[in-house]
Amino acid sequence: MIFKISQLIQIFVVSFLLFVELVNGRPFAYHYNLIDSSHHEIDMNVKVESAPDDNIKSGSESLPWNYEDSDNWNKVFDSCNGRYQSPINIDPSKAIKKSSPNLVFGNYDHSWPMNITNDGHTVILDLSTNGKIPFIRGGGLPDEFNFAQLHFHWGGDSGRGSEHLIQSKRFSGELHFVHYNSKYGSFAKATKHKDGVAVLAIFMEIGPTDNNALSHIVGQFGEILKVGQTTRLQTPILLRDLLPVNVQNFYKYTGSLTTPSCQEVVSWTVFESPIVVSEHQLNQFRQLFDKKGRSLYDNYRPIQEDHGRIITYHSGNEIHSEPLQSWEQNILDFFKSSQFDSEQFFKWRPFSHFDKLTNPLEIPNWS
Repeated sequence: MIFKISQLIQIFVVSFLLFVELVNGRPFAYHYNLIDSSHHEIDMNVKVESAPDDNIKSGSESLPWNYEDSDNWNKVFDSCNGRYQSPINIDPSKAIKKSSPNLVFGNYDHSWPMNITNDGHTVILDLSTNGKIPFIRGGGLPDEFNFAQLHFHWGGDSGRGSEHLIQSKRFSGELHFVHYNSKYGSFAKATKHKDGVAVLAIFMEIGPTDNNALSHIVGQFGEILKVGQTTRLQTPILLRDLLPVNVQNFYKYTGSLTTPSCQEVVSWTVFESPIVVSEHQLNQFRQLFDKKGRSLYDNYRPIQEDHGRIITYHSGNEIHSEPLQSWEQNILDFFKSSQFDSEQFFKWRPFSHFDKLTNPLEIPNWS
C-alpha cells in the first residue's frame, strides 16, 4: 500500500493534535466531537417534537394555569400533588458524591435552525429541522436522550428568578435544556414513563458584560413581545455556547416537570457553575408580556419538599472548551469528509529497518 504525501500529513497532524490534547488534559475525541456526532439521526418523516414549558399541551395539561396560583395547581392537576416534585433546594452538605462516566453532549457543537416563541409562560427555543439532532448521554443517565427544546425562568429583579436553590441561594435566572429518552421516540410518549425525560438546569448569574450567545436570542425579543408570537432565530447558535464552562460538576436527583401537569418523570442535572448574563439582557426578558398583557417575570415554581430524596454530586474532567480556531476547524472538517478513509488510515503500523522498501514512501501492509 502506497501512502501519498497528503496521507502522511494527516498522520502528522493527528499525532500532533493528540499530543496537544494529552498535554492539556482534554480528551481529543469528545473535544472535537468525533464521537457520536455524525450518525445520530432520526427518521426524516418524523417531526422533531418540542416541549413547551417542559410539557405537552393536551388533555388536562391544556387547562389554564399561572404562576401566581401555583400553590393550587395540585387541585386541578393530580400529578402536581406527587411526592417527588420539582424544583427543590439542594443542600451540598447532604449530597452523596458519586462517580459516573462524563456527560457527553452529542451535536451540541452544530448550529441549528431554531424557532423562538413567547407562549405566555416563558421563552422557548425549539428545532425547526429533522434529521441529525443534539443528544446527551452519560453523567449518570440511564439511556441516550434527544434534545426537545430549551427555555428560561427569570425574576422581576436580579435577586430572584431561578427555580432550584443551592444551599437556599436563589440565582437571577435558570435555563433548562429539555430532552426525552430516545427509546420512546417522542417527548409526548416519554412523559408517560418514569425514565422518560432528562433536563439540564443551568443557573444564570449577573455579570458586567453581555453573554454573547444569549445576545442573539434577546436581540429578537421585539418580534415576540406578545403571547403566541414566533419567529425564526436569525443567527443560529451553538447549544454548547449556552453551557457553563464546567460541565462535569453537577447535582442529580429524580423529580418532576416544574409546570402542570408536573409528571414525575424527570432526571434532573443541575450544574454547579452558572453562566454569566448582564442586567441589560435580563431586562429584555422582563419586557415580554404574559397571557393577561402584563410584564412576564417571576415565572418560577416555589420550592417543593424533597421528602428524603437522594441527591448525588458528580465531578469529572471538563470537556467543554472554547470554540475551535479556524485552522482547527479546517482540519476537523477534512477528517469528517468523505476524502478521509479512516479504515485505511488505522490499518498500517510503523515499518522497521528490516523491511526492504523500493520506495521511501511505501509502507508495507501486513493485514
